Amino acid sequence: MSIFLFSSFPFLGTPNGNYSTTGSARARRANYFRNLGVRKDLVEDLADIYREALGYSAEEIEHTGDRNLEGLFGELQIIKRHAPEVVEVHYRIKIDGKMHEIDILRRKRIVESKYWPSEETYKMHLEDPQGFARFIEQLKLHKKAMDMLGLEGVDLVFGREGVISEAKFMEYAQKIKDALGGENSWLKIYYGSLVG
Repeated sequence: MSIFLFSSFPFLGTPNGNYSTTGSARARRANYFRNLGVRKDLVEDLADIYREALGYSAEEIEHTGDRNLEGLFGELQIIKRHAPEVVEVHYRIKIDGKMHEIDILRRKRIVESKYWPSEETYKMHLEDPQGFARFIEQLKLHKKAMDMLGLEGVDLVFGREGVISEAKFMEYAQKIKDALGGENSWLKIYYGSLVG
């Protein structure tokens, strides 16, 4: 397992948060993704999925209180960084008879995006026994999906910098590694920015 710390990443889009779902606004959103180099067959879907998140800066998104919107914003930052490699977003795959969703599917890797707003959210998922068990199960399912799809690895991206200290992050990363057990070079964990 590799652990990476990055500096902050600039926001994308214009900070007005007022994108409509019609006509020229949709065309502008599609053009935005086209200019990033996203595959042609994904442009329209991404324009629709991320329409609300496009209008915010990182500072503004924190004040919305909308956790779903914050999650989309975090995914959007990863898409911006790796647009030509994005194969699918919100990809669903059947594993052990149940549907499992992957945030972002890149050519060679699965990306799980966490844009958590507070230290309490980290504690809820990484310190609470039930929350942590669900979190680890999700990563194990990502590993199974990785194997089924013939991919190289899984990137776990904590995209909001400064929420917890680097020391606390390193503690959590080690806890995740220990809980997964065995050989886990397939997992890369990032904090503070995006997959590099």
